[in-house]
Amino acid sequence: MISTTENLSAVLQLPPLEFGPISQSLGHVYCVLNEGGVKNISAIGEIQISPRCKENLYTLSDGQTIIVTKRTKVQRPDNIDGVLRVDDIGRSKWLSHKALEKFKYDVDTTQNPQNRAEREC
Repeated sequence: MISTTENLSAVLQLPPLEFGPISQSLGHVYCVLNEGGVKNISAIGEIQISPRCKENLYTLSDGQTIIVTKRTKVQRPDNIDGVLRVDDIGRSKWLSHKALEKFKYDVDTTQNPQNRAEREC
């Protein structure tokens, strides 16, 4: 269940969306999928993440839906783009994001049949 409040002039500071480190012979490789930054919030609401727990749900002006939590483990629902953890001193970290999961799937040759076939050639 999602409830929202419309017409806000608030912003949310997002951390970079990064994949890595990937160990290589020359060192470690990081892939930055999104630089993050300040995003305008178009709606704030709540989402039921378990039978007894609700979390804050932010809809951004670019259409992304982000759960913001203090918990260390929150399962990302399929209809939500990302889960962002904010600790007690305000530091934020992505627990999961749809774009990151898609990127991992696209580069992982063990999960993606197309990549597996290309490596076998």
